[in-house]
Amino acid sequence: MVQVRVSYLDESDESVAVAGALSPDLDLTITTNSSRVLHVLPARTREVIVLGGLFDFERSATFGSAPIGMLRNLRFDLLVVGDCVVDIKRGLAAANLQMAELKSAAAERSNAIALLRTGTAFGAAPFAIAPIHKIKCIVSTHAPDERMLGPLSDRGIGIETVYEGN
Repeated sequence: MVQVRVSYLDESDESVAVAGALSPDLDLTITTNSSRVLHVLPARTREVIVLGGLFDFERSATFGSAPIGMLRNLRFDLLVVGDCVVDIKRGLAAANLQMAELKSAAAERSNAIALLRTGTAFGAAPFAIAPIHKIKCIVSTHAPDERMLGPLSDRGIGIETVYEGN
């Protein structure tokens, strides 16, 4: 189990849901590039670091060299990401280059990664984020193919399948 005191929440819908579910009594430092995450965090969150830079109105988040530069001096116990997929051989990846660049920079500074997906968490995408050994937990609305359970378990990755509405 990863003890979390410092976490990065990306701009995904799943990270917004996590931010909204956090207890205000937790002693956390949260870093995000997302204005949506910022707006749902408990008011008593110990510390919030917002990565500035070029704002993408479609995603309600910042991307590019400015937020990547800001990450240079930060370290995280846990990186919470959505909008990514896991390839057993290649690791965590994304379909969008800007998102992958920022998530990759955050992953380099994180002790562990939790992937949260509404939909399948497994597949292929062109832009690498992190090697598979950094992933500690996958929570998805779709169960993985039975052939993937062994390789994921062998790598110490916890799998949780949840069903929408539960």
